[in-house]
Amino acid sequence: MNTPPLLTMVGLTAFCILCGCSKPEDKSKTASTATNVVASLDPELTRLLEERLQVARSMLEAEEKKLQINRSTTEEVFRVLTVLVKAQSALAVTPQEQIPLLERQVTLAKQLEQEVRKKIQVGAAAPSDELPVRYRRLTAECDLVKAKNRLNAK
Repeated sequence: MNTPPLLTMVGLTAFCILCGCSKPEDKSKTASTATNVVASLDPELTRLLEERLQVARSMLEAEEKKLQINRSTTEEVFRVLTVLVKAQSALAVTPQEQIPLLERQVTLAKQLEQEVRKKIQVGAAAPSDELPVRYRRLTAECDLVKAKNRLNAK
């Protein structure tokens, strides 16, 4: 799947905006905490969040199967994994449950970064295409360190 560099850049920018990763500060923490409080008070919201989590797990499973038969990309699996991590966060899942997903996210981000570097080397991507990918990897690594710190703080 060869995507033109400009289209890739537009897609990565849109992804970052939609995921809220356009700024280094993690503002989702406040929103996630508010959702967790509401979820604990509202059984209907809890049910919906749990159903959403199940759908996100199914999405990841399907995307990973597609990747195995070359019908998907590492970038798409990374995107779906990010959706799953956010769905888990909304339900205040424990760090023990989140760490394996975050580790997988870091691994995929590193793979994606290598793929972009290879494209840059052969002239199929602009050097600036690496920046949003590197930002996503660093964000994933920060999230992993935060989860490990929460686990160790207990």
